[in-house]
Amino acid sequence: MFEALWQFINQNSAGLSVIINCALCIIWLVYLHLLLKSYRRQRCPKIIISRVHLGEKKTHCLISNLSAETVHIHSFIIGLTLDNGDTIEAGITDPEAFDESKNTNIKDLTVQGPLKPGEYIDAGSFKSFIDRCLREHGKEKQDQSVRHSNISKVRITVLASFSTDILSIAAKREFSLDDNFIEPESVETTQIRSRRERKKLTKYLEKFL
Repeated sequence: MFEALWQFINQNSAGLSVIINCALCIIWLVYLHLLLKSYRRQRCPKIIISRVHLGEKKTHCLISNLSAETVHIHSFIIGLTLDNGDTIEAGITDPEAFDESKNTNIKDLTVQGPLKPGEYIDAGSFKSFIDRCLREHGKEKQDQSVRHSNISKVRITVLASFSTDILSIAAKREFSLDDNFIEPESVETTQIRSRRERKKLTKYLEKFL
């Protein structure tokens, strides 16, 4: 039996060698693909937008960096969906005002700045975002029918810089507003990775600067 097998191998050594080499190439290609996929996943930026309740009717927005490298947060886009279906948006890049007489750390006064891997920041309350967006559109002064009870959804889009990428990275998440309770519409934060969408967001944000 072994002699027959050995004879078969000797007679077909060239063909068997080709088959073995092809199998090894396939194995290495699969291994390289998995290695490259794992590397790209580790290098891919990931920003998490979440909410935390800090007492009655006090809900704050937390921004976490789950990327492998530091990201630099530089702006938000706040979108409100009204009960009648209309949407209004406002860009937030800086605090509205702060008291220069107080010796306060600048990091406590702005959402801009670097965020290391695993770190998070308190971006502020949802109420302040809503008030800011309404004021940007003159809703509080001109349209008294638009109040917090008339807002059904709040969408928060975060723009940041990552590594050497020229375009800004972005992430967004929608929250439903029901009787002043803020609840996320989805389990995960949506990561905006399309170059077309990122370029569109960057140009759109220029209107608020």
